[in-house]
Amino acid sequence: MAPENSTAPPNRPPLVRPGRSLLIGWLLLVAIIIGLVFREIGETRERLYNAAWDNLSTLNLALLEQMERAITATDQALLNARQEVAAMPPLVAEKNPARREEQARRLHQLLRSQVTATPFVTNLVLVDAQGNVLAHSARHPVPAMNVREREYFRRLRDTAEAEPLISPPTRTLLDGSQRLIFSRRLVGPRGHFSGVILASVSLADVVSFYRSVLHLPGGAVALYHSNATLLARYPEMPDSLGHAYPEQDLFLRTPGRGASGTLLETSSMDGRQRLKSFREAKRYPILVSVSQEESELLRPWRATTLHIILMGLGSIVLCSLFIGLIWRQLQRLEEQARALRESEGRFRNLVERAGDALFLHDPDGRIEDVNQQACDSLGLPREELIGSNMDAFEVGIPAAELHQLWHNLDTNAPVTQEGRHRHRLGHEFPVEMRIGAFASGGRRLILTLARDVTERQAYQEKLRQQALHDGLTGLPNRVLFNDLLGQLLAQSERQERAFALLFVDLDHFKEVNDTLGHAAGDRLLQEAAARLRGCLRKADTVARLGGDEFAVLLAEVAGAEDAEQVAEKIVAAMNRPFPLPNGEGHVSASIGIALYPEAGKDAETLLRHADWAMYQAKSGGRNGYRRYRHVVGETTLGQGLGL
Repeated sequence: MAPENSTAPPNRPPLVRPGRSLLIGWLLLVAIIIGLVFREIGETRERLYNAAWDNLSTLNLALLEQMERAITATDQALLNARQEVAAMPPLVAEKNPARREEQARRLHQLLRSQVTATPFVTNLVLVDAQGNVLAHSARHPVPAMNVREREYFRRLRDTAEAEPLISPPTRTLLDGSQRLIFSRRLVGPRGHFSGVILASVSLADVVSFYRSVLHLPGGAVALYHSNATLLARYPEMPDSLGHAYPEQDLFLRTPGRGASGTLLETSSMDGRQRLKSFREAKRYPILVSVSQEESELLRPWRATTLHIILMGLGSIVLCSLFIGLIWRQLQRLEEQARALRESEGRFRNLVERAGDALFLHDPDGRIEDVNQQACDSLGLPREELIGSNMDAFEVGIPAAELHQLWHNLDTNAPVTQEGRHRHRLGHEFPVEMRIGAFASGGRRLILTLARDVTERQAYQEKLRQQALHDGLTGLPNRVLFNDLLGQLLAQSERQERAFALLFVDLDHFKEVNDTLGHAAGDRLLQEAAARLRGCLRKADTVARLGGDEFAVLLAEVAGAEDAEQVAEKIVAAMNRPFPLPNGEGHVSASIGIALYPEAGKDAETLLRHADWAMYQAKSGGRNGYRRYRHVVGETTLGQGLGL
C-alpha cells in the first residue's frame, strides 16, 4: 500500500521499489553467472593440469625404472666380462702367434656371449692401457683402432670410478653410428691401470623406445647425465646431444640422487613453455625428464572455455530477457495475470524437459514439487512424491547430515553433494546433487537438482582399470604390480612369512613375431598369460611388465621348493606348442626366482635379484629357471631346470 502522501494512483501498486529490486536481482544473477563461469573455467584448467602432472609423473617413473634396469643389466655384463678377462692371461704377453690368435678369438667369443645375454647392449669392447682395441664383440679379427683420445678412456685412466662411467653420445670408430658408452676400469694384479672394458648402446634404440611409449601431443622425453649433459631425447635434436644445460630449473632444484619433482618452465632447447616431470635415479647418475608443451595441453581447455563462456552469455541473456519480461508485466498491470501464467508455463516446460531430476522442498525435506525426470528416476508418480520427505529415497547421506545442510545452506552459495537414490523397485544408483537455497513468498525453500552419474562412474572405473591393467592380456601392469608387491612386503613383514617373486621372460618370442606376424605374437602373449594364471593359486598374482616379460608373486610359500615347483609348471606350460592363426608358435621360458626375505627385504632388492637370476637362466641355456640364493660371505645361484 502506498503511503498517504504518495502521488501514485490509489489502485495502482508502486513500481519504483519492485523495479529497483528487479534491477538488483538481475545484477546479482549476472554476478553469480559470471562467478560460476570463471570458477568453472579455473577448475577445468586446474583439473587439466593435475591430470597432466599425474600422467607425466607416472610415465616418468616407468621410464626411469626401465632405464635403471637396462643400466643394471649393462653394468652386470661389464662386470661379468671384466671378471672373465681378469682370469685369462694378458693378450699382449702371448708371443706365439697361433696362441695369440686363439686367445683373441676367445676374448671375442667372451664379449659376444655377454652381448647375447644382455639385449640392451649393442657391443662390448676391450681396450688395453694404451687405448688399443684388443677385442670387439661385433668383429674378429678387430681392425686397428685406438681410443686414447676419448674422454672416457682418459678419465678411467686417471681416476678410479666406483660406478660405471656413463659418457655422452659418441660416434664409434667402427661404423660411425652414435652410441651411449658405459665403461669400467680394468686393473692389473698390482692394482695398476690395465685398460678399459666398455659397452655401447645404440642411441637410435633408446630414441625408438621413447617414441614407442610417448603418446602425448607436444610431448618430449629427455635423458640427462646428473651433470646436466643431454644424453638422448625424443623428439630428436641432434645439435643438442652432448651439451650441458645446467641453467634448467630441474637441475637447480634437484637436491641429489633419487630426487623428483614437477615444474613449468621455458625449455632452453626449443624455447617452448613446457610442463615437466623429472626424476633422478638413486643408483646411477642419470635423470629422466618427461614434458609436454603447455600450448598442446591447453588446446582442449580453450575449446571448453569458449563453450562455458557462450553458455554463461546465454544464461545472462536469458536472465535479462526474463527480468525484462517481468518489468514489462509490472508496467502493464492489465496483462499481469496472463503474462504470469505464460511465464509459469514456459518455466514448467523448461523444468520438465531438463535432463536432471528436480526437487523443490522445504528445509525439513518435505517435497513441494518435482519434475517428470524425478518421477522417472525414482519410479514414483508425482502425486506420491509431493508431500513425502527426501529421506524416503536418499540413502547415501545420513538424514541428520542432510537436515543440517538444508538449514545452514547459504542462499548465495549453492553446494554440490554426492549421494545415492533408491528406486521404487529397490535398486540404488549414484547421483550428483546441486543444492541451493532461496526465499519465496517469505519462506525459505531448497532446490535440489540430482543427476544420475552411473555411466560417468562406470567410465571413470573403466579408465582406472585401463591405467592399472595391460590392454593386451588384461593382467596387472607394472604400476599395479609395484603396488601389490609393496602391500605383500608389508603384510609378510608383519606376519613373518615368506613369499616368492618370479621373473618370467619368453625365449624366442621375437622369432614368432618375425615369422608369423605381430598379430600372432599378440595372440601368443594372451595364451601365455592364460597359461601363467593356470599355474598359480587364487592368492597369487601374475603381471605383464612389458614386451614378453612377466612377473609372478607367490603370496605365501613354505620354502624354495614351492617356488621351484611353480617354476617347473610354468616351464612345462610354455614348452607346449601355441596354436596360432598362421601356424604353431614355439617358445620357452627363462625364470629368475627371488625369495623373501632370503633374497632381499625390499622391493628394489628383490626385483634386482630376480632379474639377475632370470638373466643367469637365459645365459645358462634358457628354457629353465635359476634361484637367487645369498650365503654369508658369498652370493650363489640355486640350481635350476635346464631342458
